Amino acid sequence: RIVNKTTTWCVPCGSYTFYAGTYVTNAFLPGKSRLALSIQRNQLDKSDDIILADTTALTKQNIYTKTISVPCAEQGVSLTNSQFENNRAELNGGAVATPDHYKNTFFQFNNVTFHNNYAGSKGGAIHLSGFQTAAHFSDSTFSSNTAEKSAGGAISVESFAGLQMFRIHAANNAAIGGGDGGFLFARFANPILLSDVKIEKSATNSEGGGGGLAVYSTKIGLERVTLNECEAGQRGGGGMLLDEGSEAHLLDCKMSNNVVSVVGSGGGHIRVAASTMILHNKDVGLIWPKSVPVF
Repeated sequence: RIVNKTTTWCVPCGSYTFYAGTYVTNAFLPGKSRLALSIQRNQLDKSDDIILADTTALTKQNIYTKTISVPCAEQGVSLTNSQFENNRAELNGGAVATPDHYKNTFFQFNNVTFHNNYAGSKGGAIHLSGFQTAAHFSDSTFSSNTAEKSAGGAISVESFAGLQMFRIHAANNAAIGGGDGGFLFARFANPILLSDVKIEKSATNSEGGGGGLAVYSTKIGLERVTLNECEAGQRGGGGMLLDEGSEAHLLDCKMSNNVVSVVGSGGGHIRVAASTMILHNKDVGLIWPKSVPVF
């Protein structure tokens, strides 16, 4: 029983039905009683706590229920002013990785540098996989990261994991073993948002596609994104490759000097295959839908 107390609970992020009450017929809380349920913000967010429930209903009824959502972003690992350099992984994620199909993991990176990291398979610097797994990057740099045998020279995101990036600079990242996405590879991911991101001089080898970005079966939003001097191989899309039912929304983006190195392959800047690309007017605001409970 909890009466006139402030208590702290630890639960995984996700959606829940919250129950409270006296559970006694015709027994209510005193007239000025109030029940409040809140969650603290993560260490990088100075905003007020998130209010999940705030009610006086138990002064008139003996049971109260409400559907609540505990955001993953408020429970994850937060790193700021950090550097990951010269790290190696035999499989995925040279610097940071989750196991495949993992759940309930969130990373928040602010002012973090990822340089010269290597993965034997996917995600030279970062690999994310699984439901309610995601990462948020801001004011960070990715340079000279490599995925050797598979995809995502710097980052790979798959199996319903999520990603958001703000004010990022990425250069000289590469997928060198026939995989796609010199900088970023995504397949069956939750909606991805890139805002104020500059990607340059990223590449695949002669077999790969999407010198900068390779997006499969995923929705992605690009807002003020620059793709410059990226290079892809046989599967095309020097700057970006969209395939397998992907949907891309582009707003105020710039592409220059992207190339496909293999004769007969398509899309010097962008290749769209069995997917949708929507170009928005520069003056239109991009409102990206929330991905509850992750973002």
